[in-house]
Amino acid sequence: MTAEIQPPDRSLKELELEWGLSRNGLKSRARALGVPLKRLTSTLTVWPSEYIDLGNQLNDHIKAGKPMQLFPGLAPAANSAITKAANLSSAITKETTTSSLPASDPFRRARSLAEAADNALVLTSDELTAIGVKGVQSFANNDLAYGYQFQKHEQRNRVLWTVRRAIARPDDSFIPPLNQQAPKRIAGFNAEILEAKFYSVSSTIELPFLIKSY
Repeated sequence: MTAEIQPPDRSLKELELEWGLSRNGLKSRARALGVPLKRLTSTLTVWPSEYIDLGNQLNDHIKAGKPMQLFPGLAPAANSAITKAANLSSAITKETTTSSLPASDPFRRARSLAEAADNALVLTSDELTAIGVKGVQSFANNDLAYGYQFQKHEQRNRVLWTVRRAIARPDDSFIPPLNQQAPKRIAGFNAEILEAKFYSVSSTIELPFLIKSY
């Protein structure tokens, strides 16, 4: 009966060239596979011969483009650590991608409708939907929604829309002026005069009149 000949241990320097890895890369694979490297001298560390086949299988697995955490020969502790690292990397990538997206504008629809109404813009149904007008396809002519009146038009078998404000904007001309004077008393001649002011949209009329005299 012939005894099986065990191949010799391989130095890390040889495996660096064979597998195309750096020294740190080889040590990382050894930890992942649970391979106990042997440090023979200060300048010589070897990969045990009984783990050479396992190392070759992992090298082929990675060269085929498959992730290390899917290799079936990983040590349990290493497999868990690699999986956690991969999950963390995925989470960071997802968070970075999400944070780079522009924040939504809660006033986008209101601003867009105001601009369309004030500038008499002609919009398609798709354009209204894009700015947040929901259900526009079911609107009838002159329907009211979001504080606007939607007027429906047809041109070459295509539906178009214009919008008008259904809620009027406040008119500054109705606001009394801030510099309105209070009734004033005039000294001398034993007389008291009040000034009454009546305001209209276009002008202010002052009618002074005599209250009493002596």
